[in-house]
Amino acid sequence: FGARLGKQESMMARRFAFYGLAALTVAATQHQLGFNLSVLLGAAGILTVAIGFASQTSASNLISGLFLIWEKPCQVGDLVTIGNVEGTVSRIRIRATNVTTLDHQELVVPNKDFITGSLLNWSLTDPTTRLHIDIRIAYGTDPRQVMALVEQVARADEKVVAYPEPFVSCERFGEDAMELRLRFFMDDMDARLDTRSRLICGIDQALADAGIAIALPRQDIRLAADSRLPVELVTEPANQP
Repeated sequence: FGARLGKQESMMARRFAFYGLAALTVAATQHQLGFNLSVLLGAAGILTVAIGFASQTSASNLISGLFLIWEKPCQVGDLVTIGNVEGTVSRIRIRATNVTTLDHQELVVPNKDFITGSLLNWSLTDPTTRLHIDIRIAYGTDPRQVMALVEQVARADEKVVAYPEPFVSCERFGEDAMELRLRFFMDDMDARLDTRSRLICGIDQALADAGIAIALPRQDIRLAADSRLPVELVTEPANQP
């Protein structure tokens, strides 16, 4: 049984087996000593109901942990985003799941958040995912030339998959620049930041070599021809010896 289950499932199964065996041992011992099991079972039932009302959150996390084990919406090593947290699943326990963030912080997330909340698993069925980089060019620049240069930089990167192909599209006419977007696909989630940074540097170098400048935000201030600005001359007294 343990061989057919994964590491986390085997650990959980052994834990349940231990608790179940302990409960049976206590019940058999009480029976041998002559205790009235019906009274004990009744008291245990009342105690169970009381504990259930007092610990609904723990029970919810416990049941959610079972769903995580058997349905496997995420496994150890998966890159997930849950709420505002993004990281790698490092450990799945009966009450909570440990997620290691990109800052190498260990976050303990209640299991019910994985079941009742929105869970994004980047590598559940296919590790390939799409990323994008926005580019702004000044009006008057040939957008087709920029698109060709950017696509060439993306295709040359070893972490960018060949299919689906990277491509650049003109998104819209901005207030002070034409806005383009590079879309590319990767199958290595751990290399996202490095690849994105490398592509931005490569695009900047390729455009600079071609004499194309990245457009920066600009604000024009115009004064009316008949406007009069007050001018005041201030004379500072000479320094006395």
